[in-house]
Amino acid sequence: MSELSVAEVLNRAADLIEPEGAWCQGHYARDAGGWSVDIGDPDACRFCIVGAVARVVGSLEEAEVILYEQGAAKLISPSSRTMSGFNDAANRTQAEVVSALRLAASTPPRVGEG
Repeated sequence: MSELSVAEVLNRAADLIEPEGAWCQGHYARDAGGWSVDIGDPDACRFCIVGAVARVVGSLEEAEVILYEQGAAKLISPSSRTMSGFNDAANRTQAEVVSALRLAASTPPRVGEG
């Protein structure tokens, strides 16, 4: 498990996808040419919301723990069933994803949540 707090992980994930062109849809990670790559690939430079969290913590499994078991997904998008669904929605923007991560990072879970 990451030694970072959930808020630190979410803010670092937001930092990762905030630069122009650093966010993607449809895959966890992509290289500069737009090809799907593993989240740990040195050529990975574009990430979806799940891929960005996974890149920060080092694995998709740990990203799932942070997003679902620790309640971040509920804070990011209470109406989305999955974070990939939230990220990949047809009209979703990079700014919305970054904003959702930042908001979730600044909102502590309520007692009994997460």
